[in-house]
Amino acid sequence: MRKITIALAMSLLLASAAASAKDMRGRFGLGYDQSLGGASGLALTYWVTHALGIDLIMGLDLVSPDEGDNQVAFNTAFGVRYNIARARDVNLGIGLRGSMGFLNKAATGGDSIFQFNLDIPLIVEYFFSKHFAISLATGITMQIVPEDGNALTAQNTLLGTTRDTFSVSFFNGGFFGTAGFRFYF
Repeated sequence: MRKITIALAMSLLLASAAASAKDMRGRFGLGYDQSLGGASGLALTYWVTHALGIDLIMGLDLVSPDEGDNQVAFNTAFGVRYNIARARDVNLGIGLRGSMGFLNKAATGGDSIFQFNLDIPLIVEYFFSKHFAISLATGITMQIVPEDGNALTAQNTLLGTTRDTFSVSFFNGGFFGTAGFRFYF
């Protein structure tokens, strides 16, 4: 009897998951996001298949003081994610994303800084409707800090990073520190 009950429960669970999965194939999303590696800004997502998506995040700061040179800070992240579990209103995905940051000489007061971080996010995306979703992430972040200092600030690393270091953070990221949203067309 116990085997029949377990088999019936598993069958119902598998049938309900397959029938109500969120199919993202061919959808394009526009919104805001933050990578674990420190990039934040305008987010673009395109779903190549029902579960494979391509993400791009771009941010730019320009400061033009009355005296002195213009200050420029630019950050971007590019990556892919794959939904490993899907349900009616939520997708669970894992990804691979590179974040890049740049600060010009005027912004640093010294040499220009270029930095590259790599993260492996575990992303939960919850759909409030067919077109609107929020996302939260945690994961592994590899931060490569050049000798001139940080151009990116990785999300909630427990230990501070100094110049010319390499650090790895496991499953950090604040509850709202990596929050994002998308409007899907």
